[in-house]
Amino acid sequence: WHGDNPCKKVKLPKVNNEVTNALDTEQINNLLKVLDGYPDREVANLIKLLLFTGIRRGEAFKLQWGDVDLDNGWLYLRQPKGGKDEAIPLNSMALQVLKDQLAYKREATNLVFPSRKNTMRTSIKSVWPRIRQMANLPDNFRLHDLRHTYATILASSGQVDLYILQRLLTHKSSIVTQRYAHLVEGALRRGAEAFVTEIKKEKVISFLRR
Repeated sequence: WHGDNPCKKVKLPKVNNEVTNALDTEQINNLLKVLDGYPDREVANLIKLLLFTGIRRGEAFKLQWGDVDLDNGWLYLRQPKGGKDEAIPLNSMALQVLKDQLAYKREATNLVFPSRKNTMRTSIKSVWPRIRQMANLPDNFRLHDLRHTYATILASSGQVDLYILQRLLTHKSSIVTQRYAHLVEGALRRGAEAFVTEIKKEKVISFLRR
């Protein structure tokens, strides 16, 4: 065949190869127990902050104390993945982690989680596999999956819609947040079913029979 390739204009389908792992309650408890006793307190605090805020590891690595508002409970992300600076609220657990991290603040750098040389971290690959093993987490559970765990818990709570979830995760597009849509829908269904639970209570039935 000497003509044009007949497959040249065929568009290949987009394959959804995104991996989304999330920890269950028992695994989260195991991880937190390990982190509470881990000797490197700065690494432990960094991992806790990833879990409690859902921020990306790169955002945590370059976080500076000037980006942390402990008085009002806000975290400012400078030049995140989406490109635009973002501000996210700190829940009480994340706020406590940052207050604990204040004890390790160094005069030589303004970074919240600096390396031993007071430079910006680029990875914690040397310690994460050890912590993961100590907490008995799956071998394929990545540090980035802490972000998925945070999002999964929020989406399943029934208290956060996809728009709020998108804002908290600083997703540039709502399309990315859609991976958690089925969890939000499940929470909505459980919320609707709560009506049945309430209506079956004896006092409510008695009221309806009047």
